[in-house]
Amino acid sequence: MLIAPDGFASSGREYGATPKVSLMIRTLPYVLPSFMLRASLAPAYANADGMTDALFRRYRDMMLAPGVRGAIVDRMSQQVLVDPVPLLQRIEVPTLLMWGEKDGVIPFANSADYLQALPHATLAALPGIGHLPQEEASDTVRVLREFLDR
Repeated sequence: MLIAPDGFASSGREYGATPKVSLMIRTLPYVLPSFMLRASLAPAYANADGMTDALFRRYRDMMLAPGVRGAIVDRMSQQVLVDPVPLLQRIEVPTLLMWGEKDGVIPFANSADYLQALPHATLAALPGIGHLPQEEASDTVRVLREFLDR
């Protein structure tokens, strides 16, 4: 099962290119302004009310755990995209793609690339849901169970 995966080239992200990490991101290990964290989380939710104060505090607490912010910067600076198609085409098992139709992080339209590359893929399109169906959609487990039962 893949939930709104990234990996294909897109505007500003080319295969084989060394990523450019902004100064704002490089300061992440030293500061974590609430406005910056809220702004980075907002596109993940189709409904802005999904980001409750309690949920925001949980994300903030996770970000403040030792080593997390430095690891994020390290990963971002090392993440060089390679064409995923040859690898995806080797996957022989049935694969569920779960994707919110209102995903503001990885656009729902990207699901077509995965459907074309994965030989045994099934798409579960989730209307009115963003990038985090496991948080926004109460029936996510039902969709997964139905897929596994087939």
